[in-house]
Amino acid sequence: MKGRDVQQDRRALTRAGFWPVNTTTTPHSFYDKAIFTHKLAMHVRAYQRAKKLKVTGEIDRATHNSLATPYKDSKGRTHAYGHYGKAGSIVMADVTKKLRAQEQYLLSTGSVISRTVATALLCVRHRAVIHYTQGSLRMIGVTRKLYPPRFPNYMDCSSGYTWWKFAGGAPDPNRLGYNGQGYTGTQANWGTIYAWNKAPLTAAAFYGSRGRIGHIAMVVVKGSKVVSHGSESGPVLTSITYRTPIIVRLHPNNQRAGFKPWSLSKAA
Repeated sequence: MKGRDVQQDRRALTRAGFWPVNTTTTPHSFYDKAIFTHKLAMHVRAYQRAKKLKVTGEIDRATHNSLATPYKDSKGRTHAYGHYGKAGSIVMADVTKKLRAQEQYLLSTGSVISRTVATALLCVRHRAVIHYTQGSLRMIGVTRKLYPPRFPNYMDCSSGYTWWKFAGGAPDPNRLGYNGQGYTGTQANWGTIYAWNKAPLTAAAFYGSRGRIGHIAMVVVKGSKVVSHGSESGPVLTSITYRTPIIVRLHPNNQRAGFKPWSLSKAA
């Protein structure tokens, strides 16, 4: 068995303290190949023994129901299956004040820039139910024409950035007219270049290795913070230097024709 159900099972086990988070990545990741392996079955059996369930090594109904109930982490905070979990709560605790400050700013303005940033922050708020995919669902935010407070449950880094710009009312950063196509390669070769420490709101920060771009995040605090969605752990608000940026580019933020502004207060 493999796929999204396995991802959910592992995330629930992680939140219960029975599946290790991959701490070699930043931000920490719950995702690798999403395959129900013998190793995962071993952790399921450990969970079942601890909860006095029938030890099968499978996610049967009783095990699923147990994983779905609220529990407290090591710091006494109660969580439920499908919410932030231990590692996610640590991230969110670090940025809650910044998010509130951003929301107060965003509620005082109605620009394309503010709406784009608000859309990215909305995804951070709902990161536990936004999955990482490079498959056919990655652009559903654009193809289904979703606007806040609605949001797509599937995206990768470049399609997430594309949807944030779409929902904010900006032109397509891929220059494809929001046709549901585009990736870092259609985003990284145009736009105004900035130094990372002077990167303006909604600028695209591109990351990679050996000069080869493989990831994109969007600036939501000038020269400081980005929203990044690079793994199944969901979109996070983190430092622009959580990796070393290869290049930072600003794509146009003029309001596109036909865009009807939505209420920021509903998205916050």
